[in-house]
Amino acid sequence: MAEAEKKLKSSGGIISGLFGGKQSKIEEAAELFDKAAAQYKLSKSWQEAGDAYVKAAECCEKAKNDTEGCNFYINAAKCYKNISAKDALKFYKMAVDMHTANNRFSTAAKLYKEIAEIEEKEGNVPNAIKAWNEAADCYFGEDSTTSGNQCLLQAATLTASDGDYLRAAGIFQKVAKSSLEGSKLVQYSVKDYLYKAALCQFAHWARSSHDCKEVTKSIEQYKDMFPAFEDSRECKFLEASVKAFDEDDIEAFTGHVFKFDQVLKLDNWQASILLEIKTALKKGGGGGDADELDVT
Repeated sequence: MAEAEKKLKSSGGIISGLFGGKQSKIEEAAELFDKAAAQYKLSKSWQEAGDAYVKAAECCEKAKNDTEGCNFYINAAKCYKNISAKDALKFYKMAVDMHTANNRFSTAAKLYKEIAEIEEKEGNVPNAIKAWNEAADCYFGEDSTTSGNQCLLQAATLTASDGDYLRAAGIFQKVAKSSLEGSKLVQYSVKDYLYKAALCQFAHWARSSHDCKEVTKSIEQYKDMFPAFEDSRECKFLEASVKAFDEDDIEAFTGHVFKFDQVLKLDNWQASILLEIKTALKKGGGGGDADELDVT
């Protein structure tokens, strides 16, 4: 670090160094900051490592080497990630801006994914959803449809977890339609996307109006969209569950959930949505205890 600072000083400072024809000293300083950062990383001195990478990045920016500077900002973010989510996000976002400004959308998308994961870990779900959507936009900008759809699925899952079921359903449905235009391997997952779209709609209408006519209508539309959906366990489960809900039969609803779980194990995301539907069913007059889903 001291050697790097000495290089900068001998160049007369970053700005004067450039105009004085001493750009090489700026670049040498960047290399020394990089070497210092590597040593700090070895000793897990994350703050110092991040700071050194930032200094290296600043040198590169002044030397008009944006590509290398961007890489240093990313390295800084990775170091800060161990101690400060706020600082990690700051430098990931700086790197994203630099990549998008230079039309490097695939790399920007990968950084948005990093941002989304940090935001989610920090409990900032709306920010995480935004980052997943931005990652998807970057991938679509590079015609990477499959990667873009994977990011949209992450956004949809979080959107539902945040309680915006109708919006989540729309995203799942959008990915399903897109996947139908892809390879047979991609189409294999359409059934799952339609199931999740219908499940989110089920939760929305159960909670908002206790009327599931729209859910039934959507399920019929999904059958037309993807005929294989009609004979799937997911579709039959949804139809049986909606029927139980319409009849205010909480015992039948719980039974359908239990049987479905025995065949296709429910994950936490599905279980939480089904529990909310069961709670809405109880409030609608079905009776019973909705504090637990009781699938085991």
